This record gives sequence, structure tokens and C-alpha cells, in this order.
Amino acid sequence: QGRSNVFDFPKVSPAKKVHPTERPIPMIQEILEMFSPPHGQILVPFAGSGNTILAANNLGMNAMGYDLSDEYKNAYTQYVMMGEVSKYE
Repeated sequence: QGRSNVFDFPKVSPAKKVHPTERPIPMIQEILEMFSPPHGQILVPFAGSGNTILAANNLGMNAMGYDLSDEYKNAYTQYVMMGEVSKYE
């Protein structure tokens, strides 16, 4: 009964990865939909590639995140500011 515990989504292409453990946005969206209330608030303490923030935004949720690495934060911020968010999907 219920959903399988296997998430079967295409991986993020290594050529497009910003972070070594980057997960696909559609997978993160499904997880957020299962475990967060609609229009919920999401805290991402290890933002990494920023994909959880993007997934939450796609679902109309409020997301805030931070990361100790300027490298990951700057890469994510640059893609969002340039309007190249599709790079993540």
C-alpha cells in the first residue's frame, strides 16, 4: 500500500552538476509534496546546489537556505540571477 520507497527519476547529468550530491528537482518536489504542508516554509541548512530551494519555489512554498561554501552558493545564485534555472532540471 502507498508509495514505493524507491524514487525513480533521471539523474542530474554530471556535466550540469554544481554539487557532487545534487538531486533532480522533480524528485525533491515529490518529497516536499509528501512531507510538507501546501505553501509551507522550508529551511535548507545545507543548500548545496540550491535544488531544494528551487523545488520549494516551484510548489509555491517559502524556502530559505544557506551553505558554508561560497562556491556552491555563488554558482546557484548566478544561475538564478541569469534566469538559467532550467539548467537544474
